[in-house]
Amino acid sequence: MQIFPQDWIERIYAGWLAKLIGVRLGAPVEGWEHERVMAAHRDTPGFIDRYDVFGADDDINGPLFFMRALHDLSAVGGRVEELTAQDVAHALLNYAPYEHGFFWWGGYGISTEHTAYLNLRSGIPAPRSGSIEQNGPTVAEQIGGQIFIDGWGLVAPGNPELAARLARAAASVTHGGDGVHGGVFIASLISLAFVERDINRLLDRALEQIPAESAYAKLVAAVRSYHRELPGDWTAAFRRLRAEHGYDRHGGGCHILPNSGIIVLALLYGEGDFDRTIRIANLCGWDTDCNVGNLACIMGVLVGLDGIDYERWIVPVHDQTIASSVLGSRNVQDATAFAAYLIRMAARLGDYRLPAPWDRLLLSAEGAESVAEAGLCHFEFPTSTQGFELERPDAPADALKGVPADGEESSPRNYLRVAGAELGNSRERAHTGGRSLGLRVSGAVAGERLRVVRRSFYGLEDFAGRGYRPEISPQLYPGQEIRAFACTGVGARVSARIVIRLRSSERPDGRGAAARVSYEWVAGPEQELTADWSLVSWTIPVGDDRIVDSFGLELIPLEDQEELAVWMDDIAVDGSASTSLLFTQEANDYRGVNGWSRFRGLLRQETDGLHLSGAGRAEAYCGDHRWTGGTLETVLVPQLPGVYRLLAAVQGAERCLALSLYPGELRLERKMGEYETLAATAFDWAVGDRLTLQLELSGDRLEAVATNAAGERQSLGCRVEKTWLGGCAGLGSDDNGHLLCERFDVKEALVPSLRI
Repeated sequence: MQIFPQDWIERIYAGWLAKLIGVRLGAPVEGWEHERVMAAHRDTPGFIDRYDVFGADDDINGPLFFMRALHDLSAVGGRVEELTAQDVAHALLNYAPYEHGFFWWGGYGISTEHTAYLNLRSGIPAPRSGSIEQNGPTVAEQIGGQIFIDGWGLVAPGNPELAARLARAAASVTHGGDGVHGGVFIASLISLAFVERDINRLLDRALEQIPAESAYAKLVAAVRSYHRELPGDWTAAFRRLRAEHGYDRHGGGCHILPNSGIIVLALLYGEGDFDRTIRIANLCGWDTDCNVGNLACIMGVLVGLDGIDYERWIVPVHDQTIASSVLGSRNVQDATAFAAYLIRMAARLGDYRLPAPWDRLLLSAEGAESVAEAGLCHFEFPTSTQGFELERPDAPADALKGVPADGEESSPRNYLRVAGAELGNSRERAHTGGRSLGLRVSGAVAGERLRVVRRSFYGLEDFAGRGYRPEISPQLYPGQEIRAFACTGVGARVSARIVIRLRSSERPDGRGAAARVSYEWVAGPEQELTADWSLVSWTIPVGDDRIVDSFGLELIPLEDQEELAVWMDDIAVDGSASTSLLFTQEANDYRGVNGWSRFRGLLRQETDGLHLSGAGRAEAYCGDHRWTGGTLETVLVPQLPGVYRLLAAVQGAERCLALSLYPGELRLERKMGEYETLAATAFDWAVGDRLTLQLELSGDRLEAVATNAAGERQSLGCRVEKTWLGGCAGLGSDDNGHLLCERFDVKEALVPSLRI
């Protein structure tokens, strides 16, 4: 078995990080015409936004969650190399909320993805769900066939045939014709960029994967002819493209062909330079976030991390990834976790053995995630900071938010450099592997506070005005352990103390974009920091049920120092959570409540508790997708006739376990698309009754106890397969019901150890 090349490991990360960069660069001018973008941003060297946090985008949601088809297939014993379109369709149905968030829900027959989604929900299988035969050419050949496709190229380094086969299966779930050809072409370009550096050779070899007679292949040939005829003048080439292949030549709102022409044009005129290539694509206009996202991924693989300007592009992003799937705990990620997943799948698909330390970081039981995917902050990718930011609260107020990444006031803020202190990836010292997170402080003052902080929760009010509303669940809970390793320079005397801190917040004042109310940092025990790696750990106290929105390490110099250097590594949060999931401090926010995510239905917080209702089925989820075992206990009051559920082991909209109330009956159920009964017994309840439900998952046993308004208890139990041993918690209402939840507690819900 061959060893997976280290260079490919870094290029997969570079490709995905570049995808995030490209989408963010293009998002503010999405839909603009060329002349408008040129007039406003021709001389802007980097990002053209001031986002503190870049919110969810469909171009990011698609790769993150369609790619989970590989994991989900392997979890049920399938062979990832035999992935089908229907496997990807299952991932779409499982991770996408019903007609909100995730991607553009523009209406049946208008939005290609919306059309395909409703086709699948109506029982039309993939690939018919996205085909021209089902939906017609205008709907089937919009741009989405390629904008979600990057991951399939990243898991097939140097193997364009494999990339093409996987991409064809994935794209055909929602698209047909040239909509699929575009996905195959882009995935092939990404795959080839691992082994081919010449742009024209890249194009030639990628074209081998699509029909030569297709309109897509002919468009690529046309743009290459513009480049030959108009060398050095990309604006003239774009005018030719617009005149001969523009939006006016194609139906629908965002056809794949004009935008694909921009990708080819920018590749040719960019001449292998990352900055020039993505800026040309952005200045062309049209569907900028999609085009620049695809193009940046190709270029990220092609040039690697060394070819991407660190200050201009990498620092402002610093691995942050926000999504808007149906599972709120999966909607705060960092670029390294998804890159780790892609590397594990690439090694499996290609039958490679991973080199150290990746063999340990990506080791996983069948159907489980590795520690690198599940939240361990290991910093093994060059430049990675995994979302950690630097705070120096005792510095002058005008220095607290850092400086712009490239010195321009219009640029995003740099949260890695604050008032003479700088945070970044380091090769100087490491607890495991070869890298860590390093902090250097010039002019450290005795007693001042230096915080290395990671956000673990965001509310809707935190995001820029994008249309893919992320609904996020907390990632930290009372009862869990925060753990890190830290040290100072070799040979240094004790020069600082270190302490783990976390910050809770709430937003009690209602709707709109009102700011959250933050509270003082809660601190664990202090300990001295030495030149030897020391374990710093603290268990979050049980009892305070406010949302934890940040955690990190606080460093306190013991004396004035010209320069203080500290390294941190293997930062993790795991262990058993025990808390309330009602978050009564959170007010309503447009059909939902911060801390919860919805599949469908109306979720709202009232003075008497949490209400869930909807037409047909309504479901909402909370907690951590990594939870294994534990006990859920809730008090429910049915407000209308219906079917009501306490959900456990929620792995998405299509997969969970449930304790269900049917008229006159109590059931344990499993959902694999639809609910099926595992066990049932008689149980008396009525609308308006106050019912207590308890559901415990321990090993392969599912045990339930229900108590009705008369105090009568009923027990129920069964065995479950190992596939169902972990996931989020939730509530469900079916048959047009309306449910009031007065209490919802979780006890001993375990996040497995992230130690390596």
